[in-house]
Amino acid sequence: MTNGDVGVYRTAFQFTTIAIFIATAVQQTLTPKISNWSANNQWEKIAPPVSRGITFSLILAIPIFIGGFLLADRLLYFFYGSDFASGATACVILMVVQIVSVFITMLGVALTASDHARQSFYATATAAVLNIVLNITLIPIIGINGAAVATLISYTLNAILVAHFLKKYITVKIEIKPILHILLASLIMGAFVFIYKLFIPLDNVIVTLIPVVIGALIYSILLLKLDKGIRNEIADMVTTIGIKWPKWL
Repeated sequence: MTNGDVGVYRTAFQFTTIAIFIATAVQQTLTPKISNWSANNQWEKIAPPVSRGITFSLILAIPIFIGGFLLADRLLYFFYGSDFASGATACVILMVVQIVSVFITMLGVALTASDHARQSFYATATAAVLNIVLNITLIPIIGINGAAVATLISYTLNAILVAHFLKKYITVKIEIKPILHILLASLIMGAFVFIYKLFIPLDNVIVTLIPVVIGALIYSILLLKLDKGIRNEIADMVTTIGIKWPKWL
């Protein structure tokens, strides 16, 4: 890859990392707790917060993917310049990578903090080797998109291996209903953004940011209305820090 291609890819990757902001925060919170539960043989306490951590991490990762799928080219163009708009396809693929990364992060912290770091290393090392092989194979064929595909495949393998190792010690159940609520709210948000694009040309940064802001509001309100469990937990967190929760939500 040329230096220019590397720069475009690096920018696209950095652009997608906002999707795992919640996952990173939850990971830092869970690590000492899981380590303590493991040391005291309280294994039954580990799975529920890991499951909830996956759900809350997807609150950000899924809508960012759908919004990025529709707006990545314009956002890269206006924020980084025309040269970086060519990374839009890679950016969308990397947004899927960040969704997979949620599972790696949450399941990985459960595996590592419960004193099974060796298995976590095996999973990561295997995925890293595959990543190198796929990069060597795909980059000459499809450029930075090949690098993104290689990352997606290797991350997916990593997630599968971590889940495989973890299930020997802990059973983590995916919260299907809340995740479906997140997906539904994200799709409705995506429909709004799609219709907006049909009728309004995204020819400047202000016009491009309007669907981002309104879409985020639509998604947030819908999710809070659809899922009372998520709503109540967020409301508790907000009121704990002294902010009044709106009654209409």
